Order: sequence, then C-alpha cells, then structure tokens
Amino acid sequence: MLSEYREIFLEELEEQLQVMDGEILKLEQSGESGTVIQSLFRAAHTIKGSSAAMGFEEMKQLTHEMEHLLDRVRSGQLAVSGALIDLLFTALDILKQLKRDIVGGEPSSADISECVRALRSFGSEDPGLDGDRPDAEGMPAHRGKPSLSLDLGLRVQERMELGQKLFWVDIRIASECLIRGARAYVIHSALNEHGDVLLADPEPEGLDEEGPGDLLFLYAGNQSREELQAFADGLMEVERAVVGPLAQEEAAVSGAGAAERDAAGAGNSAAAGVNAADAADAGGRAGGVMSAEESAGHTGSTAGVGDSGVAAVNTAGPARSAAAPAGAAGGPAAAADPAWSAGSTPAAADAPPHAPPHATAPASQPAAEDASAPAKAKSPTIRVSVERLEHLMNLVGELVIDQTRIHQVERTQRRRFADETVDELGDIADHLSRIIGDLQESVMKTRMLPIEQLFNRFPRMIRDLSRMLGKEIELVLEGKDTELDRTLIEEIADPLIHLIRNAVDHGIEKPEVRTLSGKSSGGVLTIRAAHEDNQVVIYVQDDGAGIDPARMIRSALEKGIITREEAGQMSEREAVELIFRPGFSTASTVSDVSGRGVGMDIVRSHIEKLNGLIDIETRLGQGTCFKIKLPLTLAIIVGLQVKLGGRTFIVPMSNIAEIVRVNPDEIRSIQGQSVIVLRNQVIPVARLHDYLQIPYTAYPGSHIPLVIVGSAEKRLALAVDELIGNQEIVIKSLGPFIGKVDGIAGATILGDGNVALILEIASIIGRAGGQSLLP
Repeated sequence: MLSEYREIFLEELEEQLQVMDGEILKLEQSGESGTVIQSLFRAAHTIKGSSAAMGFEEMKQLTHEMEHLLDRVRSGQLAVSGALIDLLFTALDILKQLKRDIVGGEPSSADISECVRALRSFGSEDPGLDGDRPDAEGMPAHRGKPSLSLDLGLRVQERMELGQKLFWVDIRIASECLIRGARAYVIHSALNEHGDVLLADPEPEGLDEEGPGDLLFLYAGNQSREELQAFADGLMEVERAVVGPLAQEEAAVSGAGAAERDAAGAGNSAAAGVNAADAADAGGRAGGVMSAEESAGHTGSTAGVGDSGVAAVNTAGPARSAAAPAGAAGGPAAAADPAWSAGSTPAAADAPPHAPPHATAPASQPAAEDASAPAKAKSPTIRVSVERLEHLMNLVGELVIDQTRIHQVERTQRRRFADETVDELGDIADHLSRIIGDLQESVMKTRMLPIEQLFNRFPRMIRDLSRMLGKEIELVLEGKDTELDRTLIEEIADPLIHLIRNAVDHGIEKPEVRTLSGKSSGGVLTIRAAHEDNQVVIYVQDDGAGIDPARMIRSALEKGIITREEAGQMSEREAVELIFRPGFSTASTVSDVSGRGVGMDIVRSHIEKLNGLIDIETRLGQGTCFKIKLPLTLAIIVGLQVKLGGRTFIVPMSNIAEIVRVNPDEIRSIQGQSVIVLRNQVIPVARLHDYLQIPYTAYPGSHIPLVIVGSAEKRLALAVDELIGNQEIVIKSLGPFIGKVDGIAGATILGDGNVALILEIASIIGRAGGQSLLP
C-alpha cells in the first residue's frame, strides 16, 4: 500500500462517500435524474480508481459493480426503483465499514460477496434486459469518422507520395481499465513509436473517464494492415482494435472552417504525442506499452489521488530522438507537419517537462515561444495536517499569555517610573497586542469548518429512522455555512444525533395520529445553526406532540427518580427538565432507537463539558425545540477574573448571565436556601468559598459582589470577594497526573505568571445550589 498517500486517499474517500450518500437520497426523493446518476457514477468511479491504486481490492471490486449498475441506469437499461435505492445504500454502508477498517488499521470485517452478487444480478429477471442491451461484440468501437480538413488532406497526400500507408485505427479501451486517460496516452505513444499519428479523436487528454473509452487514430506508417492489426491487438487493456485503410474519397477537402479547426486539433495531437512518448520512455519500453499501475507509479510525487484516482502521465523522461522515416527528415512534408515536427525536432524535444499538453505551441510559431507558454494554474488551497494546526494554536496561546504578562509589566513599571522608556514599552505592548490579535484570528479561521459537513450526515439517518418507525418526516437544514471550530464539530456530533433520534422517536407522531389531531401526515424536523453574540447556536426543532409535564412526573415517579414530595413542588419547567435526569425515559418499550434510559443526560453533560448550554422549549401538541449554545472554540475563551481568599479564579463569560452588587440585607433565606429576588425572579445564592473549601473572611465593603451564572434555565448567584475584570484565557488541561477535578474545567497562566483555575459552572450549579449564604 502507498502509505505516503494514505491520508490523502482517506480524505478523498470521505468526500466521495458523502457525495454518494447525498446523491442516493436525491435519487430516491426526486426520481431518475441524469445529473444525479452521473454524479453517483463519477463518485463510484473515483473510489474504484483510488482504492485500486492504494491496493484495497474489496473496495475496488464493490465500487466496480456499483459503477456497472449505475451505467445500466444511465443508459436506460434499468429504471430507478425502491429496490435499487436500498441496494445502493447497502453497498454504501459496506464501503463505510471498509473505510472504518482502513482507518483503524484492521483487516476487513465486511463481507462484500453477497452485495456483489446482488449488484451483478440486479435487474437480470427483467425479460427485456438482454434484448435491449447493446451487443458489445457486434457494436463498432467508434460511431463515425471525421472528415479531413484541407491541411490534413494535404499532409495525407504527402505521406502517400512518400510511400507510406494510411489506416484508421479504431480502438476501444477495456471497461476494466482503471485509468483510461493514462492508457490513452500510452496507446498514442505506442502508435507514434511505430509510425506517425496524424489525427486523434478524441485527444488523449480529452477522453471521458466515464465514457465507453473509444479512440480513433489516423495512422501513417510503413507496416501492412495485418502487421498493424497484430500490433494493435497486442496492446494492453484494449477490448477491441479494428484497423481499416483510408479510402481515397475520405481524403477529400471538407472546407476552410474545418481546416482551421483540425489544424488546431493536429497541434494538440502533436503535443499529446510528445507527452505520451516521453512518459513511455520514462517507464521503460516493452513494445511501447505500460500497465496502468506502472503508468501511475512513474508519475512519482505528481501522482495524486484525484477524480480518477491517479494523476495523468506527464513528461518525465529524457527527450526522445526518434529517427524519421526515410525521405521525411528535413523534407518539406516534415517541416509542414505539426505532428511529425513535434515528435522529432529538437525544439519540441527540449520543451519543458512540466508544460501541459495543450500549452505546446504549434509548429507554425517560433519554437522559442514554448518557453513562455502559460504555466499550469496552481491550486489555491493546500492540505495541512490537524496536528500542525493544533501545534500552531498552542503557540498562539503562549503568545497570548506573554502578551498579558507584557501588559502587566508595563502597568507595574508605569506606577514606579515616569519616563520615555515606559511609554515606549507601552507602545510596543499595544503593537504586539494588535499583531497577536490578528494572528490569533487567522489561526482560529484555519480551524473553522462549515457545520455543513456535520449536517450532511443527518438526511440518511432521518431516512432510515423514518422507514424503521413507519413515519413520514421532512428534514429541513438551515445555516449549513455557519462556521465552527473543527474540534467542536466532532464533539457535538453525538449529542446532536441523540437529540435527533429522540425527536424522531418520541416527538413526531405516526401519520395516523397526526391526521386525527388535524396535522399533516408528515412531520417536519428542522435543524438550524446560526451565530449569536459570539457564539454558535444550534436548534433542533420538531412539530410533534411536545412534552407533557404530567407524563414526565408520572414516569419519573414510576422509575423512582423523584419522590412524591418533590413531584408536588415541581413547576412545569422543572417537570420538562426531568428529561435530562440519568436513567429517565418515557418510552414504553425498548427499541433500537431509544428507550434504554440513556442519552439525554449524556447530551447535557457532554455539552456542558464543551462550555456550552442546552435549553428546551416545548408546547403540548405543537412541538419541541432544543437550543444549544456553544463557544466558537475551545482553545481560547474570554473569562472573568474573580478573587476568593486572595486567590484568582476564572469564570467563563459564556456562563455568566449578569453581575450585580447587593446589600447583605437583600439576601433572604427560604427553607434554608439563600436567595435574592432580581426582577421578580428568585435566584439561589451560594458562596464559592464553601464549595472550593477556601477560608472565608467578612466582606470589607457594604455590598456583596454576585456573579449570576446559568445553565439552561437554571440560575445561581455566586458570591465572590472581588471582581478583577475580563481577559482572554488560554485553556490548559490539568494533565493526567492531576486528572479530572469536579468543578474545575482547566487552568491558565495569568499575566503575573501565576496559575489560575477555570471553574466548571455546570458542576458548581449542580452541587452548590443547596448551600446557605446566611450565618
């Protein structure tokens, strides 16, 4: 296996699998479409070529059968049906399993034999299939021959006068050939080795990889028809070769317009001949023929995994010096023949090896112009490993810490001294802040990805769930271009899948139930992403039955999650939020979709670990909406510095609802719980000192600073000693030696070099809400 191309192959494979997933869904929803079929065919063909080049035989075999089946649909031999869609999805699932095995470095765990048999035999029971299918053996390789232009006709006459024989060489490349473009170059080169190709239709670089692989050459040489036929039959990966003489009437002039067109075409043909010949020389000559694998291998580092799996053959060897046929070298015919002169003159042989075939100048222009031919367009993007981006982000984080320290030093020096050097230090600190800020923003953007790549997983999942549950569901995706840190996209995938499965299973009713309640038979599930207040908000909303608070309480009582006393004191909001309790479920039966009592509590804890919040809104009979708020990144956050017992702690700003200062007499006690009333809302109050086991001293001032933090609808006012201010915080892990500490999300380095702990607000709300602030 080509290990150096493994990562490129896997990235390409993931993209093509996503394309196939989406296109099969389109095919099911909109019916037969030439564009969709072509896109599916191209994706299967790409995977086939790249997997063959990488040595993954099972993947190559499966995609080859998919490609053949799609080709039958494309040609009208098969109609799109539900059975066809199911079979394509089955094959796609096996391809995904094969990919997972490759990523894990494990032997293939998927059995493709059953699926391959199904793909091969699909539609064979149709009695009209064999009769309607074209006979490959009886069908000519090429449909028609082009008429010769004035210029080409004159060149044909000159070759006849030189005693050469002219033939049409009609070739069809075998359907099993993985890289038809490269094979076309090799065939063109092989013919040029034995004679001269005056016309190629199409040019090798213009061959359609998904087409039938037909090539037509007008060939001039000294061989007999039988010798040329034997040579063409011996070419590798050629399904059929037919050699026929050029009739006298075919050499007739067809007009000036055609002359100009074919003259340009002949120039291109010549350039293609040079490239193909040089590529053949670079790979070694065995009758002028290389295998597809050899052709791909000799491209060296230029052979990337692209649409056809392997890059096209380019000039790689020394200039070819082929001897001209007798009487042709230096003669007027050779000078006037672009194809011949491109293949034999030193000017053409010295053409730069990186020049693309179409950039070679025709013979009528000075040879020196070849050097000024436009260079191949450079790709505007490059692939960078995730590890490098992570390292770069870590370095930017260190710069942010040093920036804070420089400002701290500047403030300290300004209090001690008042001279020009302190002002200069302040200017340097401000300039560094701007530069580091721009650098930080640029690095952050390199980590950002559109959430579309996550959303693209959901249509197939909804399709399978709706079929499994017997429901009609329309999926609406909005805001797919919203960008989010790639780490967050990976981390939020599982919680979103839990929410979607619950919405489909519990939220949206069956068609008959919806019809009885006056709704449309099909439900609508909307997943939307948007930027709000420097955060990303994701909505998962359904128009189903909503959540019944009374039913939630009954289910929680039956499972022993709450007591009857707790149930009697619960508000509707608290009853709905029982859905996030561990072990809670309202499902009457356990299914493959839900009902095991795990999921929603994991969703909440997972989101809170990402410094996010999840909220829920529901209306009985109208539907439910889950709202997830996430920071743009997990690497650098804005935090509020607070003092507790002389120590500095960080509270993430994303968790802060507001900051207030209250008189001690404004704090009241209700059933042993300290609370404040703020805008008619009762908010519990807790002293962070008690939670963190820090010695408490009486407040020196007449007002107590309170930081009101929130998790979903819950609010908690945290009493602190002193508020310092906001600052960009670089999150550092505590490391495996310390491990996970309840209530602590990480640490950071402050401007004075000290370490400050970052508080995990969700954990604190869960455990500190029942403590009393009053003595």
